[in-house]
Amino acid sequence: MPAFRFVHAADLHLDAAFAGVSRDLSPRLADRLHRATFTAWERLVDLCLAERPDALLIAGDVHNHEDGSLRAQVALRDGCARLTDAGMRVFIAHGNHDPLTSRVHSLHWPDGVTVFGPQVESHALTRDGRVVAVVHGISHETDREGRNLAKRFSRAATVQGMVHGMVQDVDVPPGAPQVGVLHCNVGGTPGTRDAGRY
Repeated sequence: MPAFRFVHAADLHLDAAFAGVSRDLSPRLADRLHRATFTAWERLVDLCLAERPDALLIAGDVHNHEDGSLRAQVALRDGCARLTDAGMRVFIAHGNHDPLTSRVHSLHWPDGVTVFGPQVESHALTRDGRVVAVVHGISHETDREGRNLAKRFSRAATVQGMVHGMVQDVDVPPGAPQVGVLHCNVGGTPGTRDAGRY
């Protein structure tokens, strides 16, 4: 079985305001802090381009839909385009801060970017016509997702995949890695309003 390599990221919160922190800083430092999320995203894209994984897996809260930042959405799309132009796949599962009901759902994504919907989807990652892994994912439909999304995952024996440029059913070899992409918490943070919610 060929090795499968991926980079995982979550909670980028692109262009999120650091309310309460930046008001006590110098204008220069406040501006640097405001750009920090974009700097982190650019460095993540550069890391992927340098390391050449098979895929980048993003597990939610890429940006804050309540901020409505077009700049964040464009930066995300453009970074994904750089990765797919280099032959990498990108898989995005949206979370409670960037649910499918947010404007990001209306972006035109480059080929090679998979945005998971409100039901679990499974996608084969192939190399030279062979399945090297299966990526499963599901997105939060709204910012107050009430379903237990983790219970919806299961291993797949057959999935849709690209074989010689065509989408078709492919058998998953025994032992092929299967990765789930979901924005969630494991356990709860005691004392928080949404302890264990996701």
